[in-house]
Amino acid sequence: MINQRFDQDDVSANELGDDIAEVHATSAALKGLSSYLAAIGIEDCRKACGGHGYLLNSGVASLSADYVWQTTAEGDYIVLLLQTARFLMKQYEAARTGGKLFGLMAYLEPLRDPKFDPSKSAPAPARSTAQLRDLAYLITLFKHRALVAVYESGKRLAEVSAKPGISAAEAWNSCSLNLAETARSHCYYFMLTHFVDMVSGCKDVKVAAVMRRMCALFALSNIIDGHQWAGRIDGPASTYVESTVAELLAEIRPDAIPLVDAFEFSDRVLNSTIGRFDGNVYEALYEGATRSKLNQTRPFQGYKDHLQPHLDLSTLKLRNGLCPEAKL
Repeated sequence: MINQRFDQDDVSANELGDDIAEVHATSAALKGLSSYLAAIGIEDCRKACGGHGYLLNSGVASLSADYVWQTTAEGDYIVLLLQTARFLMKQYEAARTGGKLFGLMAYLEPLRDPKFDPSKSAPAPARSTAQLRDLAYLITLFKHRALVAVYESGKRLAEVSAKPGISAAEAWNSCSLNLAETARSHCYYFMLTHFVDMVSGCKDVKVAAVMRRMCALFALSNIIDGHQWAGRIDGPASTYVESTVAELLAEIRPDAIPLVDAFEFSDRVLNSTIGRFDGNVYEALYEGATRSKLNQTRPFQGYKDHLQPHLDLSTLKLRNGLCPEAKL
């Protein structure tokens, strides 16, 4: 979008500056949030693989250690979210005072109304799983959450700043937890909007159907996580969210392997015994075990000094049988 703006002859330098400010602010949140989501996603994958995920030859354990530092590569990622929050507060003031709103920030237009009421601007609560699979409806939910989050953060910051003896820095620090969450809400709205745009532009009907399910799952998973959704989703709607997620998971499962294979990472790049393209996981695990330095001697090095003295060989000989005393 920013490239298209640069190509337009009638765009002023000030307008381009506003666009660049929006891109910078959103990219800051994207960097912080995306690296965090990738780190916890890798850890979730490791846990899902059970004990195999802990093996270095699985590729997952080493990937976790290699990647997790990127979440704080340039400092605490919360700082990046707060950069975006500062931009959002400026846009909040612009909306309230009649200033210009550019690009995605147009979702703050309702704040121009001095009588803005979050409850009256809310979309109708979902009352079916079909409604929650509608990407257009999901966008309205995320748009409303971002709008209300900015509104409530701006209002709270103004109230704290108005207290006697409170400096601007102290007021900001006092509201920083809420402001960081507001930046997340804005970022998720940005991601979902572009996700839906990409799915809508998919010309392959079958691929588009799969990606629509993935897009809906992405959105609903965030709702289940609960960040700033309190008051935005009522009890019945929450139940429908859980039911829809269960439906989507069942439908996506047959496509899980093709979705992963679509990235076309070779076995050489993955270097994983449990992520092989041919699916021969246990054969690969056995081969990996035989190549381990610990298994090059029989018994393994240190067995006689450290393990053998502590083994109860009489118990081991029983296999799964009962000891003689238990038969009495």
